[in-house]
Amino acid sequence: MAHSLAHRGPDGRGILVEGRAGLAHTRLAVIDRVGGAQPFSNPARGTTIVYNGEVFNHIELRRELELEGRTFSTKSDTEVVLAAYEVWGDEAWKRFEGQFALALWDRFTRSMYLVRDRAGICPLFVARLPNALVFASEAKAIFASGRVEPRVDFGAINAVFRNWSVPGTRSVFEGVECIAPGQCVRFALDAVGSRIWRLERQAALDRGSRAVVGRTYARLRDAVGETTAAATTAATTAATASSSAKNPCSETRIAERLRHAVRQRLRADIPVGAYLSGGLDSSLLTALMVEERARMGVDPPTTFSIRFRGVDDVEQGFDEGAAQHAVAQALGTNHREITVGPDRLVETLERTLDHAETPLLRAGPIPMLLLSEFVRDQGMRVVLTGEGADELFGGYDIFKEARLRAYLARDPGSAMRQALASRLHRQHATRTNGGIAMWSAFLRAGDGDGHAREREDAVACARSSESVDEMDRDADPFASHMLRWQSGAWMVRFLSREVRASFDEEALHRNVESAMPANWRDLDDLGRAQELEIASFMVPYLLSSQGDRMLMANGVEGRYPYLDGALAAEAAKLRSEERLVGLREKPLLRRIARRLLPQEIAERPKWPYRSPIQRAFFGVDAPEFVRDALSSARLRAHPLMDGAAATRLAQRAFMASATQPLSEREEMAAFGLLTLVLWHERFVERATSSTAVDPRESAISISEHDACACSEECFACTEDER
Repeated sequence: MAHSLAHRGPDGRGILVEGRAGLAHTRLAVIDRVGGAQPFSNPARGTTIVYNGEVFNHIELRRELELEGRTFSTKSDTEVVLAAYEVWGDEAWKRFEGQFALALWDRFTRSMYLVRDRAGICPLFVARLPNALVFASEAKAIFASGRVEPRVDFGAINAVFRNWSVPGTRSVFEGVECIAPGQCVRFALDAVGSRIWRLERQAALDRGSRAVVGRTYARLRDAVGETTAAATTAATTAATASSSAKNPCSETRIAERLRHAVRQRLRADIPVGAYLSGGLDSSLLTALMVEERARMGVDPPTTFSIRFRGVDDVEQGFDEGAAQHAVAQALGTNHREITVGPDRLVETLERTLDHAETPLLRAGPIPMLLLSEFVRDQGMRVVLTGEGADELFGGYDIFKEARLRAYLARDPGSAMRQALASRLHRQHATRTNGGIAMWSAFLRAGDGDGHAREREDAVACARSSESVDEMDRDADPFASHMLRWQSGAWMVRFLSREVRASFDEEALHRNVESAMPANWRDLDDLGRAQELEIASFMVPYLLSSQGDRMLMANGVEGRYPYLDGALAAEAAKLRSEERLVGLREKPLLRRIARRLLPQEIAERPKWPYRSPIQRAFFGVDAPEFVRDALSSARLRAHPLMDGAAATRLAQRAFMASATQPLSEREEMAAFGLLTLVLWHERFVERATSSTAVDPRESAISISEHDACACSEECFACTEDER
């Protein structure tokens, strides 16, 4: 199992076995590179921890613990985490500001604690077997145990095609679950394998049982309850009076919290760089890094960017090199970039799927894998990245879509319906008709009242929040995301009858809602949409398939200042017009950025990160391995496909051209089928029992305990030795 995670921890490995409990760790050494080896134990207290990630406020926590009388033998945050549990027990987790997944074995209470950070940045998978509990940072390590065979979860595959990922605690593998963000689950050793364990084995981890105690100790936006309907009403009234209203207090609080989050995430014993996309979020982070490093008396950081080769990539919005160079030059960073073309995307696809461990509907993770490889080859192991800003500060088009639909619902015959949709989905206009086609469910022809009416509608939608933020609280709380899910429902037609039949809409909603705060239905329309985006997209896809998995595949740690807990809580208090004004995203964040960045960057419209699909994988020049994977013979024989429908789509994909491009959903569906075939081949068809690895050959150190009297309460020896 440890060997299968070597890519996540290239700097060291260790194993500790105490009777029926075993822990293994592969280390990426960032803090206290000498003293922070794991598993880390405190023999006097009978505790041992293996821990992936960082707790950034470990310095402050160390001081608190020293006042409690604790002493420390290392400078590592790992020792602080273990001591915090020993002093504060289950209350320790909520004190941590960081990103982590940990397993903590308490010999005296005979319990294993599995804990995950509140944002869900670091992954943690679990398989509950009839007589064992197996857990790991990636599913492949669970399969490497030899106890779990990879099997497809039909319902989860259905969810991937509808939602890009599997929300909630399920995975694409049957019987393999995820610990939820902000969750602590305690497994009692004596319960594992017992009658009650076997009876309750299928119970959800977050519901708990007599054998398993699970609870959510914190959520990302813990202050979200303060954004009540009443507060929103007052905010909307203020916004109506002045759409450009500013709140200096909230602006100052957000700016200071963001500075503090950046400062903490620069803590490391090795250099820290930054991903620079050229957009507002990463540019602002880089500017704050430059500011903080100047305060420390050191040069600006090294920044890294991905570019796409070809004129089409610039014209169609894939390549953002001009903006990246403008920011790097303005801030004086040591900028480095990698440029990739279709050939690199194609040759990296299978390796991407191996690390993502799930079928994909977008090619975005592929360049991110190449970028982290480039960072590693440049000699760096830690980067700051801007994920989370769009979710917390109102940056995504899906939030604007919800607002636009609410506005258009007031006047179904408006002649501006198509024009406003085109304006919103400007990034699709030059490459496919898919962005507009996705609106067909509610966009119809206008009533032809003329240009004066169109101008009136445009001004009303873009500048007025009146009545738009006042959506009926009794309306469908999932309304903001229904368009995405309905578009995904079209793509499910290419899956087999058995997979399609596995879909349960109520179960999908329950899975999403399980990750939401209790009062989320009482939020304004924008607040609900933000919570839905965090639970259904950010955690299971953006932070996983496109984030952690692509970074750690090359032993690179990504750090996310926008997902700082205190910052997220402050963002949850913002009035609606501080998150979205008409169709203008992130106004408050832009005001902060104007002080630190060139005007053209601070005001640059949101442009989603995307990677070319059609030009790389489809068309008349499609790679041979793609044609083989999507051949009629393979599709018709595949257990997860509707062979006839999938074959027709594949033929359409191979005929696509610049003049007859695939629509947005055709492109996603075709890429989804391709990755589903390759993923199934890698994880299911090739599944074999793992071969035991000799620890001496794998450079794994096995911890040993001192000799003991081998009493019943001792777990230092094996059961046979006792």
